[in-house]
Amino acid sequence: MDVNEFGRYIKSLRKEKKLTLIELSELSDVSHPYLSQIENGKRGIPSPDILNKLADPLGVSYAELMIQAGYIDELLGRMDPDNPVHEFKRTLNRAMKWLHDNGDFNQVAKKNIEYYLEINNVTSITIDNLFEKLEEFVNRDNWDDLMDSGEDLIYYDLFDILERLTESKQLNNQNLDAIIAHSKPLTYNGHVITDNDRKLIMSYLDALFSNRN
Repeated sequence: MDVNEFGRYIKSLRKEKKLTLIELSELSDVSHPYLSQIENGKRGIPSPDILNKLADPLGVSYAELMIQAGYIDELLGRMDPDNPVHEFKRTLNRAMKWLHDNGDFNQVAKKNIEYYLEINNVTSITIDNLFEKLEEFVNRDNWDDLMDSGEDLIYYDLFDILERLTESKQLNNQNLDAIIAHSKPLTYNGHVITDNDRKLIMSYLDALFSNRN
């Protein structure tokens, strides 16, 4: 949906609610001139924060506005869940966070990884250089060739082990929606997740699972 189409969409929602621009401005705390420019396609797609303010007065969910504005598709594109490089990097980041105690692997993770390395006679990778080796693997220039040739299956196994270990450690099987909504403070890679961040995350998840049973 381009800027002009999105403006017409917002205007149609406002008309359905039988609101004037002034009334919508009062309900949303978004200025009257800015709303007019949105509807006429003269200000670009509004920010997620503005969409959050408009959702309730216009009678639609924040997730729906995010979808129509193109933000959800953009998030999906950046995440690229079908890209194995992205998935391996995500696994690596999660493992670094969840499987370390004071900078060292926790005992459960250490035993599992060392056992795998031992039974497969892997000598070039140790528990001490594991992350360094995995990062080098993911960042290789010839990644596509490796995927096509099936080389370095040991690395794929190690990522799978890290993923399973992280999942068993992470969050004590709590529901993600409850964690996002109620856990305070909540951080990601050292960044505090704000209330607006939480709404954006939940809108993405709502859109992702909207067509699933």
